[in-house]
Formats: sequence, C-alpha cells, structure tokens
Amino acid sequence: MEGIISLVANQGVAVGVVIYLIYFQNTTMKEMLTTLSLMNERLSDIEQKVGIGDNKNGKSNT
Repeated sequence: MEGIISLVANQGVAVGVVIYLIYFQNTTMKEMLTTLSLMNERLSDIEQKVGIGDNKNGKSNT
C-alpha cells in the first residue's frame, strides 16, 4: 500500500493518465468493438440480400 502511495506522490499525473487509459480500454473500447461487430454482421446480411457479397471464389458479383 505504501508503494502505491509513494508511486502516486512521485509520479502524480502520469499514474493518473495510465489508470485512465486502462479504464478507457476496458470499458469504451470493448463497447465499440461489440457495436462494430454487430454493424459488420448487418452489412454482410444486406450485401447477401442485395447480391453484392463475395462469392465462393472471392470475386464480387458487380
């Protein structure tokens, strides 16, 4: 516990920034990843319905 207190006292703002970045990475970035994954799935569904998705040989229908 004393080590943490002395670290905050000696490094101050740098420790606060690192703690904030760890918190940001563990909360906001995970939510963004989930949202982007859902958007990707929806776009794939739309492409399949419209008929412009990738074929089995890797070429598009356009």
